[in-house]
Formats: sequence, structure tokens, C-alpha cells
Amino acid sequence: MAIVIAGSEGIDNTIKHCLNTAYNLGFRTVAIDPKDLHDKDKINQIVNHIKERHPSSKLFGIGV
Repeated sequence: MAIVIAGSEGIDNTIKHCLNTAYNLGFRTVAIDPKDLHDKDKINQIVNHIKERHPSSKLFGIGV
């Protein structure tokens, strides 16, 4: 599972390319809005939700 943290511009072509590349390499992908990074509880909710839905997946974070 690749978690991509979008830049201040949101989901732009760079993020889409990064998501597509990770997907083509066999990763499931998730993009996170950077506004959610300021709220630790929101980050925990996102990560816990991913862990619950895909418990055997390894998580990789990518910041753009």
C-alpha cells in the first residue's frame, strides 16, 4: 500500500503519475490531502482505516 501525500496544489499531474507508477508496480494507492496532516487524530484515523481494510498490507508513505 503506497500512501501519497499530495502537495499544496492537491492532486495534480505529478501526484497522478506517482499513483499510477506505484499502482503499476503492484501497490494499492491512497492519496491524502495535505490539510489532514495538521490533525494527528485525522492521520491516525486514515492509517487505522487502511490497516483495518488491508491488514496484511505493508504501508509506504511518499511525500510530494
